[in-house]
Amino acid sequence: MRSLTVHVAASAEAEAAASWYEKQRVGLGSEFRDQLVATLNILREGIVSGAPWPGALGNCGVRRLSTKRFPFYVVFTVNGATVFIAAIAHHAKRPQYWSRRLGT
Repeated sequence: MRSLTVHVAASAEAEAAASWYEKQRVGLGSEFRDQLVATLNILREGIVSGAPWPGALGNCGVRRLSTKRFPFYVVFTVNGATVFIAAIAHHAKRPQYWSRRLGT
């Protein structure tokens, strides 16, 4: 089993998304959180490796895994037994805004 390290901004993104969904419909924010936890567990257990991020970042080892049902990627890198979560990024918003987080 791999360990997860989550960038503080990625945690904030996840919470903001959950809050937004909860405002749309009571309980939807919890459903988003559940899907996100399931996606993180897949990464932790090493069940799938995710897809490389398109372009140069993918060539540098940045990967992504989509959540089910919600249009969000978990953007991450793997270093040995540690998965670094750089962002919880919406599919259609500001691609690669999180790239500065990769060195932290």
